[in-house]
Amino acid sequence: PAGVAIYGLKQGGTLVSETGVVASPLVTSGLTYIEIGGAVNTGIAIVNPNNSDVTVSYVITDSNSVQNFITGSISIAANTQIARFLNEAPYAIRPVTGIFSFTSTDPIGITVLRGFTNERGEFLVSTVPVLDPSVSPTTLPAYLPHFAVGGGWRTELVLVNTIDVNISGAIAFFDVSGNPITVPIGTVTANTADYFIPGKRTLKFVLPNAGSTIQVGSVRVTPTSGDRTPIPLGIFSYSRNGIRVSEAALSGLRGNQFRTYVENSGTLGTTGSIVSGLAIANADG
Repeated sequence: PAGVAIYGLKQGGTLVSETGVVASPLVTSGLTYIEIGGAVNTGIAIVNPNNSDVTVSYVITDSNSVQNFITGSISIAANTQIARFLNEAPYAIRPVTGIFSFTSTDPIGITVLRGFTNERGEFLVSTVPVLDPSVSPTTLPAYLPHFAVGGGWRTELVLVNTIDVNISGAIAFFDVSGNPITVPIGTVTANTADYFIPGKRTLKFVLPNAGSTIQVGSVRVTPTSGDRTPIPLGIFSYSRNGIRVSEAALSGLRGNQFRTYVENSGTLGTTGSIVSGLAIANADG
């Protein structure tokens, strides 16, 4: 069956972070977005369910330098598990932002987590999706069904180019009614922006927490005619009184049939209450 684990971290008796981790299918290859540096880290957990050792070989492409490749491999004993941050052994990777691609000699289960240490030293964790490189990228527009900026909210839009050729196109921002909306992007404000992403690289657009008014809506990613579409990821964070207290990551999915786990309990806004939310963007038209 499909499944999800909900990880919670308490520090000083207070729950400071939660994230849902989907049960991993067994795979022999995959790729994921990673970021290491400053307050941000990436951790990878791998389980070997086989009765023999497996070798996991990886390549990291640095989005800040198209010439920089980091390669390596790790061995995982039969029926064992390893969970490490990428700046720890056996990886010991220096600060980098980019794509972690891997292949395995036998099927493995894998989960990727992003960690952010906030201004109070609290560790906020969110789940980063592992993408299947065998799925051919589409040429249709992709959507991130939700962004939030201002009033404490900040969104990082990460575009992941999963193929070895350069791609380009444009992103556009829309309000909840589908009208173009101008948002802060880095140090400027605009309702559209162009992108160019070298092969197997990523590109990040930061929508900073600017002003007291919350702006929400969706993002459309449209490739240049003939190009493939990058995978959009969103990293949302919320700050209160200058302290980042929450972070979550999601990918943009397009389709007409989905299923997900939801949970609602307690009174919204009270201690211990749980609420599920859905963001949907109409990609037709």
